[in-house]
Amino acid sequence: MRLIILAMLGTLTTACIPATAISEPPVADPIPTGINDSCGAARYAGIIGQDAFVLERGFRPGEIRIIRPGTVASQEYLPERMSFEIGASGNIRRIVCG
Repeated sequence: MRLIILAMLGTLTTACIPATAISEPPVADPIPTGINDSCGAARYAGIIGQDAFVLERGFRPGEIRIIRPGTVASQEYLPERMSFEIGASGNIRRIVCG
């Protein structure tokens, strides 16, 4: 009986802890630079962290690749192709060439 009461108190205590916002882990290199910037991604560094909606206004369909969480992306390497990785929050996490 004592064990059941302790288990219930533990459950109630954890229910009182406020939920924290889900944060995404930082990306090591969010923008390609130098020789790795074959697609010109460095000029778009300012939109990292913004809502992915800005991509729909700034590019024509098919001009870039948008990789959302859970999306299957081809492994074909095209150095001139710019790919935007979108985080779970819907914000742009990283820009890669290829």
